[in-house]
This record gives sequence, structure tokens and C-alpha cells, in this order.
Amino acid sequence: MKALLSCLAFVTFTLTFTGNVFAKDIAEDYFKLELEDSLELDLEDSLELPTEQFTKEKIQNGTLSLANKRTPIWDLLESSLTLGNFNSNVAGISSAENRFTLNVSTSTNIPSIGFVDFSGNIEIWAENRKFNNELMLFTIQNSFSNFHWKLGKFRKSWGDVDGALVLDVINPSETIISKKLPGMEFPSRWLTEVTLFNGKNTSEFFTSFRTDTIHSETAGSKISGFELGLKSSYDIEKGQISLYLASLYPRTGVINIASGLSHSNRFKLVGFSVQKDLRNFMLNFDFAKKIDLNRSTLNEFITSNRIDGAASLEYAPTPYEKWFFKLESSIWEDSLKPYYISNSSALVRDENQKLNYNLAYSKNTADEKFNSTLSLGGNGNGSSFYLSGESTYSVSDATKLKANFLFLNTQANDLNYFSGNSNWINFGVTRHF
Repeated sequence: MKALLSCLAFVTFTLTFTGNVFAKDIAEDYFKLELEDSLELDLEDSLELPTEQFTKEKIQNGTLSLANKRTPIWDLLESSLTLGNFNSNVAGISSAENRFTLNVSTSTNIPSIGFVDFSGNIEIWAENRKFNNELMLFTIQNSFSNFHWKLGKFRKSWGDVDGALVLDVINPSETIISKKLPGMEFPSRWLTEVTLFNGKNTSEFFTSFRTDTIHSETAGSKISGFELGLKSSYDIEKGQISLYLASLYPRTGVINIASGLSHSNRFKLVGFSVQKDLRNFMLNFDFAKKIDLNRSTLNEFITSNRIDGAASLEYAPTPYEKWFFKLESSIWEDSLKPYYISNSSALVRDENQKLNYNLAYSKNTADEKFNSTLSLGGNGNGSSFYLSGESTYSVSDATKLKANFLFLNTQANDLNYFSGNSNWINFGVTRHF
């Protein structure tokens, strides 16, 4: 009861605060969008992941080209300090922690090499004095004519449907039940990428240096292979069509029920995506066939093929607000046997067909000081439902206040099942130096 009252108080505070901020700007202009969505409860977040997009014009105009002069790297250092308070109530068990995150980043040109980006985090958990440091981003990149290359540790995503895992299997977002504060960086991977621009066609090739599969149980075998992928995009009128080929490893290991060991075997991907702009609407579609994915019965571990698809419709009635609706589904080709997966408490029969949905609305003030997003979604069979939201307020150019929340209800046949309703509420403040 106490957790419910806390959640209601937080929502009331958020709505009241939002109303006061928007009242100031509603007579001046419309509201701005910045949608960050969510649907897949297995490996998705309600936030739209930041991705780097490089156009041929941007590269040739010199942003990423070789510099004639070098600026001392210490003159370009930027830093920020985030104090975050993370609270959760999972199946009646409450927890809270405070975390300090120091981020240091820089960008500079190195003659005869190229453009260098760096970002690193140092984190301290106040309760147990746990210390952690992580390299979030380190890239070296350059371009020559219509050829561009990039090497280092960075995030890469495929597909046109925001938050969908149909094609975005290289750097997928974290799970929805481990939400970060708005604006906090996501982990990246060691990759190399080559891009070729040829008129309306853009082709890119990437390869990874090592696998980074997460295993919830003891790994059944050591995998040391590399991943590779090819994407070819072609511009059409007010849109784009892309084709994909890849040989990958899953980001999460699949447990063999009979042995209790977790496995991560190579699978192949063939897919395409379409993006089309229709006045105030944006239509996106992703499709992929994934070959040789692992599945487990109670006494057998096999490979099977799966077809994944996602479609989204974005509507921006004004420059400062946005509606987003998404459907995502998957169908296994082998549906004759019962297959199982492990959730947080027991074995769950894996569905041969899945359908997830997400509806989100985002709004910004005209001066871009305050932005908020509200999102709801769940599984098409009713086994799960969630409501999430986030807000960011810029006190000044150097100081930002942040908050997000998630209410989650699941049933016993859902992968993310908890014995009871669960909620997460996070607050934070970031100061840039």
C-alpha cells in the first residue's frame, strides 16, 4: 500500500509539474517532439536509442574529414556529473540506491589519422561503495572522397522501426525493467565499419572483434567467433529502402533445459526495411528471417528458423509533439513441439507466435527546456502490460533534472513474470562542466 501511495504521489507531482511548465509556452507556440519508444519486454526500453547518422554531404564538408590543424585534446575535454536515485518495488520487495556517475568526453582531429571521439564513465554506488569504470565510446574515423571508415568502440543499430528488435540486434537496448535516467549513455561494442556512397545508394559493411553474449546460467561452450553484416540502402522519393545480410551471435544465451547450460550459437539474418514520409506521417517497416536460432524442449536442444516483423506509424501534428504507434511480431517455423524458456522464477512455455504493441506520446516546450514522454504497451495475449514515462527539465544550459517511472504487470506465462505488480521510479540531476 505504501509503494502504491508513493507511485501515485510521483505521478501526481509529474502531472502537476508538467502542467505548470507547459502553461507558460502554450500561448507562444506548439509543442516539440522527441519520441522514445518501447515495446518488446524481453530486450527493449521505452527510450529511443541515440544513433549516429553520417551523410555523404556531412563527411565531404569536413566534419569527419582530415584536419589540417590539431587542437590540443585537453582543451576539448568535457565532463558531467550525474547524481541518480534509483527505486524499485518488485513483487513486494523494495530497494533503493544512490549512484554518482562522472563522464569525461572529448572530440578532436589527429593529423594523418582522422577524427577521434572518446567518452568514459566512472560510477560509484553510495550504499556499498562499489566502484566501476567503463569506456563508453572510443572511435577513430576518416573519409576519402565517397569512402568512409570507422574503427573502435561504439553503438550501431539497424532497422527503421524505433525500439524494435527485428533488425536492431547489434546493440540492442537494455530490458525495460532496468530503465536508466534520460540521457544516460548505453554500453557499446568493439566494431569496425566501412561505408561507400554512390549516388542514391549507400552500402556499409561492419564486423565485430569479439562476441559479448550475456549468460544467465553457466555457458555451455566458449564462443570466440566474429560477427559481420552488410547493409545496402537506396533512396526513394520521400523515403528509403534497405537490404540486410548478417552472420551474428545472440546477445542473450539460450538455456538448454535438459543440461541447464546456456548456449550462444551463430545464426544468419536476411532482411529489409522501408521508410516512407507521408506529409505529417512517417511509416516504417522492418522484416527479417533469422536462421538457425536455438530452442529447447524439456529434453532436446535444436536450431530453428524465425520470421520477425515490425511496423510503426509516427504522426507529428505540430513541430513540438509526436504520436507513435508500433506493432511487433514473430513466428517460429517449427511449431510442432512444445518449447520452453526460463523466466525469473520457473520454466515458461515459449509461444510460437508473439505480438507486442506500444503507443507513446511526447511533447516539448517551444524553448526546449522541458520535454516529456508517456508510453504504454504489452503483449497481445494479455500476459503483460506496462505504463512508463519520463521527463527532463533544463534548469540552465549546464544543469538538467531528470525522472522516469515504470509500472509493470505480468502473468505467470510471461518471460518477465514477477509474483505481483512491480514498479520502478528514478530521479537524477546532471551538471555539465
